[in-house]
Amino acid sequence: MHQSMNSLYSAGARFISNMKENSKVVIIFHEDSDGFASASILVWTLTKLGKLSEIYFVPVETNRPEVTEEHVDIVISERPDAVIICDIAIIPEKYVSRMSEATDTLIIDHHDTGFNDVNGVVYLNPRYVRRPPAKIPPASYVVYKVCSRIVDAKPLSWIAGLGILGDWCADCCPDIFKDIEKEYPSLIRGISVFTQENLISTPLGQLLDYLDSARKYRNSEGPQLIIESLLNYIDKPHLLLSGADRDVQELDNMGKITVAEINRLMSEHRTAAKFYPKSRLIHYHIDTSFDLKSEIANQLREKYPDWVILV
Repeated sequence: MHQSMNSLYSAGARFISNMKENSKVVIIFHEDSDGFASASILVWTLTKLGKLSEIYFVPVETNRPEVTEEHVDIVISERPDAVIICDIAIIPEKYVSRMSEATDTLIIDHHDTGFNDVNGVVYLNPRYVRRPPAKIPPASYVVYKVCSRIVDAKPLSWIAGLGILGDWCADCCPDIFKDIEKEYPSLIRGISVFTQENLISTPLGQLLDYLDSARKYRNSEGPQLIIESLLNYIDKPHLLLSGADRDVQELDNMGKITVAEINRLMSEHRTAAKFYPKSRLIHYHIDTSFDLKSEIANQLREKYPDWVILV
């Protein structure tokens, strides 16, 4: 257990600083906004430091956020110099132990996992410091603070902001939005009180919605393209909203296709879902290759607030 948040950040910075140059790295990340923001910040930092020669992305589904034996097999077969796990809620110690036997292992998380120290693993979680903060920040905040110890990470502040907004944690991370205000004032349009409600309606919030739609496109294709786009537009995030470049147009198309798929599934639910009025249960088996179970479940909960929804 770390003594303080500062010692936690320092431990992460030491891990990265001690990595050898031109490393092969596996990054296992939750494919939501907090996960893809964390992965993007890490890749940029590792590249900036000359630590990265090859990257292997392993996005983990939003509906099954756990490290599995399949991930262990990937790490063992790829033989990386390091594996970094970001924003994964369920981390069985038996799998992490096997990974750490194969390579250097860093875990950055914020969930209440009950994870115990595994020999050789650097584990960073604000919940498990001697005096945890009153409000627990997400993984992207922790990654940003770690990387700020070894590089000038302020150009990445808007990416950290996406992860923080996506996890609905803006109220506990005002320092990040102060950095965004200095670096990219147009993204938050002069907002002085950095609350979730205020920020979600800004261009930064609009960008989050835009990327979140693209993220759900055909499972793993969306998150990886988003990371590539974030890295390509580090110093020009406004272009991601403009739709001017070809890469952005591809993201835009993915988002539009995703929205159309959501609309299709919602329009078909009256005939395709099973309604059980006595138990007030709706069971909807959706036939789609998109990562939309959570989205459809949320929309059905809004439409039928007094029913139990199973998607």
